Amino acid sequence: AIYPVIVCWTWGGNGWLSALGYSDFAGSGVVHVTGGVSALVGTLVIGPREGRFACADAWEFSPHNVPFISLGTLILWFGWYGFNCGSTGGMGSASDGYSAVIAGVNTTIAGGMGGLMGLFLHFVRSGKFDVPATCNGILGGLVGITAGCAMVTPAAAVVIGLVGSVLVDIATVIL
Repeated sequence: AIYPVIVCWTWGGNGWLSALGYSDFAGSGVVHVTGGVSALVGTLVIGPREGRFACADAWEFSPHNVPFISLGTLILWFGWYGFNCGSTGGMGSASDGYSAVIAGVNTTIAGGMGGLMGLFLHFVRSGKFDVPATCNGILGGLVGITAGCAMVTPAAAVVIGLVGSVLVDIATVIL
């Protein structure tokens, strides 16, 4: 029941966030921050699954199905185009078309740069290339670009993708 309230604040046209000038083209703040904060609070309240990990190796968990991780990332990335480009709401004018195109270009750039940064950061830390870290970087770049995907330049999308990936990497190390 939290999501509709946040949507009203942002996309309702007369919500307090939109009145302050906040703009969220495709939902980074509305969708991802709301979901992420909710998941974090739920995780902190519930805690770890009892008996799932021995205390000694609880922090040494590594993903075990890399092909599924890769496939899931590619499916999400593909869907991101429908979400970001589709947020134009229509193709009735040249400016709508431009918004959709720039959203697609920036989505590609941010996801790609996020993946490269994820790969680089894991290599620097461990000396090994890591596909799951690359996939996490891609998703960090995609989440980062979503709000402004049609409102920033491709150069800004590079920076957004890199920063999103760094933030995911920091969160992964901390948690």
